[in-house]
Amino acid sequence: MNYGKIAQRYSKALFDFAEEKNQIEEIKADMLLCAEVSRENAAFKQMLKSPIIRTHKKRQVVEAIFKDNVQTITLEFFKILIKNGREEFIENIVECYLSLYKKHFGIKTAYVETAVELSKSAKEKIIKILEKETSSKIEMQESINTDLIGGFRLTVEDKQFDASIQKKIKKLSKEFSKNIYIREF
Repeated sequence: MNYGKIAQRYSKALFDFAEEKNQIEEIKADMLLCAEVSRENAAFKQMLKSPIIRTHKKRQVVEAIFKDNVQTITLEFFKILIKNGREEFIENIVECYLSLYKKHFGIKTAYVETAVELSKSAKEKIIKILEKETSSKIEMQESINTDLIGGFRLTVEDKQFDASIQKKIKKLSKEFSKNIYIREF
């Protein structure tokens, strides 16, 4: 069974329905909430994947968690997933929906890895340059990696730009490991 295709089909159906009802933004907010619940609560994920817990109990739990916090469309969608035995794919479906959302609105994610936290002006500058270069809206995710020593590593889609001190040191180390000295006597 191809889990990716299942998630893509369900998320596409939800996205198309949300688009038809002009609720793309609202459903996106629901998907972000669901992703947060999954990320912060391992018991929730285990409950969804458990073959021991009965379908009606899973449905009750999902209703109790999301009933007052999400759109009716989202809640009904989750109920359909549970009814069809697809509740274990909710996390993947959420990811696919968010990808469809980004694709629909031309948003690209830039991953920036730095040795220290970037200033607000540096973030804005990077976003502005990337938006100009990619002709897309940029959403930036920043992470700190002290192993870089200094500089940064930037990844957008399948392209990576590494301007870290760590890379420069490795490059120098590689150059010094070659013996370019030739004896002439």
